[in-house]
Amino acid sequence: GPGTLFVVNKPDITLREWVKDPVTGYPVVSRKEASDTPPTPPAESKVVELDVVAFATENNWPVDATNGTCIETFQSEGITFTASWNEGGSQNGFYYGTDWRFYQARGGGMTISVGAGHTLVQASFTYNNKNGGVLITPDGKEVPSGGSCTLSGESALFTVGNTTGATNGQARISKMIIEYK
Repeated sequence: GPGTLFVVNKPDITLREWVKDPVTGYPVVSRKEASDTPPTPPAESKVVELDVVAFATENNWPVDATNGTCIETFQSEGITFTASWNEGGSQNGFYYGTDWRFYQARGGGMTISVGAGHTLVQASFTYNNKNGGVLITPDGKEVPSGGSCTLSGESALFTVGNTTGATNGQARISKMIIEYK
């Protein structure tokens, strides 16, 4: 009668099924070739939404509303965020209790990294700019506040550029949404 027979030691045959021969009516075995096997689905993406103030409060970041507190690096849900500094050592990535700030004149930037075996897919940022500051993707494109960009690889360096030609722009990030798989 009808049934299923699993075949062992035959990598090209993954499954055999009993079916009725349309001509004779007798049960016969049909082959399901490996090429008929559905492909492995791609890894599901994970989306991490990070509200800077909520995260900072939850993790007890110190607040200095006058001078800011330098937050060099932190991790959230498998993602590492690292502030980059210029060669002269001027710090970046200051937390003022309202946002995480990056300064163009100080070589402002931030690297977003995921662990080995993962790949960044896209990112979007909500930020206020000062003096025409804008986030720049690793491939040199501007990401306006609320805008998103496509990414690849395990890490991406965003720098602070300027939309007005000045050299003292700021990006004051309040929210980040990062997708990776």
